[in-house]
Amino acid sequence: SLTQSSPPPLPAIFLLTESLFISDLSAESTELSALKFLLTTGCRTYGNDEAMLRGTHLLQTIRVCYHVYLKTRSEPNRTTARAALQQLVSSVFKRMEHAVEKGFVLVELEEEEELEGDVFRSDTVLGDVGTVYQSVWEGLGF
Repeated sequence: SLTQSSPPPLPAIFLLTESLFISDLSAESTELSALKFLLTTGCRTYGNDEAMLRGTHLLQTIRVCYHVYLKTRSEPNRTTARAALQQLVSSVFKRMEHAVEKGFVLVELEEEEELEGDVFRSDTVLGDVGTVYQSVWEGLGF
């Protein structure tokens, strides 16, 4: 039995999200269903503040949302994609703030240089923040 504080088997969630990443989202109804699912899983956390989607799955979720925002012909889907992006990014930053309140320490610049960019590839909330920034910058063409 699953409780609020124990995460369900994540491979099933990963399988579902990965199937959306490779799906044909050209139909408006498919776009909308994908956005709803990705928003739900992207913002959901367990009782221990662990996110359902992290790292590369979070990155791909953000990419799907801004791809729909940029490419859809449906104005309602564009609005939904924009709202999903805003909520996903807000959710990541809320988790980051909560992690900092709990005592996580940001890496100092000297340590960051020693790690040669691996700071944002770690499996932490702060790593998710780096992933979000990276995705947004790449999506904007930087």
